[in-house]
Formats: sequence, C-alpha cells, structure tokens
Amino acid sequence: MASVLSLLGAFTIIRSTIRELIPQEVRAYLWNLTQRFSSEFTLVIERTHGSSSNSLFKAAAIYLGGHVLASATVFDSTGGSPQRFLVGKSENVRNFTYALDKNSEIVDLFRGVPMKWKFRLDFSATTQIETRWYELCFNKKHAEIVKSEYLPHVLDTAKRLKDQTRTVKFHIIRRDWWCPSAVNIDHPMTFETLAMDADLKKNILDDLNSFINGKEYYKKIGRLWKRGYLLYGPPGTGKSSLIAAMANHLNFDIYNLNLSAVKSDSVLEDLLLQVSNRSIIVVEDIDCTIKLQNREAGEQVDSFPRVQAGPYVANKSHFSKLDS
Repeated sequence: MASVLSLLGAFTIIRSTIRELIPQEVRAYLWNLTQRFSSEFTLVIERTHGSSSNSLFKAAAIYLGGHVLASATVFDSTGGSPQRFLVGKSENVRNFTYALDKNSEIVDLFRGVPMKWKFRLDFSATTQIETRWYELCFNKKHAEIVKSEYLPHVLDTAKRLKDQTRTVKFHIIRRDWWCPSAVNIDHPMTFETLAMDADLKKNILDDLNSFINGKEYYKKIGRLWKRGYLLYGPPGTGKSSLIAAMANHLNFDIYNLNLSAVKSDSVLEDLLLQVSNRSIIVVEDIDCTIKLQNREAGEQVDSFPRVQAGPYVANKSHFSKLDS
C-alpha cells in the first residue's frame, strides 16, 4: 500500500512539473501528434474565438448543464470514478443550474452515436491566467454528423434551454453606454391579468405571436425582423404594465432608451448596435425632441435603421404632441 501511495505521489509531482516546464502549445502539439494514429477525433472549444467570445462554448455549457440530470442518455461510460457536477441557483433564476466540474467528462448519445465531452481547466502559475475549454471527442467516421447535425443541435437546444430559464432584464443608459449591471425584472403583469379591452388584447397577442413566429418570413422577404408599437396616454394609464406583459410573454429583455440622455446620432447608433436581438426597446417621451445631426427624434425612432431585430415601443404622454 505504501508503495502505491509513493507511486501516486511521484506521478502527481511529475505531472505538475511537466505542466510548469512544458508550454501548453508544446503539450498540445505532442497530444495532436499521438492522435494521428487514433480513430478518435477531438474538437477543442475555447471560451474565445478570435477577438470575441465563443458562442459555441457558452452553448456547450448550457447544453451539458441542461442534460446532466434531465436526460437519461447522458452517462459516464468509462466505468471509472463517479463524475462530479456543479449545482447552483442564482437569485431570481427559475431553476437550478448544473455544470461539469473541472476535468470531468460525460457521454451524450446522439442518434446512437456516443459524443464524449470533457471540461478542462488549466491555471498557469507563471501568467496567473486560468484557461477553460471543452473537448468533444468522437470517432472520425462520424465527423459529418457532428458538423452538420450535432453541433447545430447543441446550439438550438442551448438556445431553447436559455429561453426557458432566463429572467427578463431591464437595461438603462449610463452616460453613452448601457449600464452593465442590468436589473432582473420580477413584474407579475401578464396578458391574462392585464386590464384591457378583450378584442384589443387579442389583436396585440396575435400580432406578437405572428411576429415571434415569422422570423424566417422576414428573412425571406429581405426585411429586418422588427416590429414597432406606439403607446400614448398620461401617466397611470397602463403603458408600463402593457410593456411588462409583452416582455413576460416574449421573455425578452427591456432596453429603456431615453432620448434626452443621447448626445449625438453616432451615440444612438452605438447604443442600438449593442442591443441583443431578443429584446424590446422602449423609447421614452418621443415628443421631447432632440437634435441628432439635424434629425428630429421622432424621425429617428420611426426608422431605427440600426436595430438588429425585435420589437420597439415608442412611449409618450400625448398623441397630439407627436411631431410629424
């Protein structure tokens, strides 16, 4: 027993020494060299892709987290030690979230094909930088399935899981940028509880549902996937309640765009470019005009040339004061 412990201790020291002395690039090269003689293919999914974040890395984290306990087709096929998973729950998030612990792995069966996922974490004592990545391992003969079917499946499933668990957030402008610390909205208003004429409520709901299901149609006819609504009335008439009901129904974030806080046309364009697709832009008090390179606020709101996608709501107190 003592000899076994000694060997394990020596192995641990050797492994740590190799990691410190041999650069990660060299280790990766040696690993790739050995893989040339193997039938197994490995895709490395890092946190960043070029100069931006890697959406596939984020999708993999959500996909694996959503499948760890929810899917019976995910299991440890190695027969080794029990797998370790992280579990937690953030404030105002609907469900528990799960994730692979460092250096853990699971196997996902997709159309009967085993897809082995590994989560890797490496910390360099020299640079004090932590590197995280996923490895997706599969037989080379299944490369086309992975490329054309499995990876799109991961992205689509992650998007669906994210939409199911996410909370609606409220964004405001701070100086010339959206405030990074958005507020979670726990507004109880829904279309079921909204006090509104039944026919008008049905028309709005039908229009929202038609819009949310018509993304491909918009793409087909060459138009941006966006919709505009004008709400007007004095304070207390339910404009904010309707916006909250729309956000809860669509599960879209709300970006509150106060035009009086926008200094120039270029700042407005930058703000609009930062808005995510699945969001509602609320333009407050568009009857308060501002100068944006000789454009009136009402004209800019009406066109929104830089909005990527999603609904936007123009909010004002008096319809008669809207500039033409």
